Amino acid sequence: MDSAIGNTVTGHENDWDEDSPVYTEEGFDTLVRDIAADEMPRLFAVVYEQVPRQGAEVAAYGLAFRDRAELIAPDGASRMTSSNADQATALLAASTGDEQVKAHLVWISTPVGARV
Repeated sequence: MDSAIGNTVTGHENDWDEDSPVYTEEGFDTLVRDIAADEMPRLFAVVYEQVPRQGAEVAAYGLAFRDRAELIAPDGASRMTSSNADQATALLAASTGDEQVKAHLVWISTPVGARV
């Protein structure tokens, strides 16, 4: 195994030892689930409000990673990368050029109406 891969999985240099026992199927399943859960981005939306509370629309959906936020418009026509979700919200608010539009950052923990 490439040591770079070992670093990614364990977070430590030289943790991979070819003489180490292989994970059991259950142990490996637990390992990959833990890694995926630890690195999972948070889902959010930026919602425009027509001030004062006259209406609202989703301006973008986003994924907040540890080091950045990735956003996409609901119609898929535009994308944006920002340093974080708060900055993305501020940028979208400023981009409207309309003082009657306020941007809200909405953290989404469970998608409404999600099919599991």
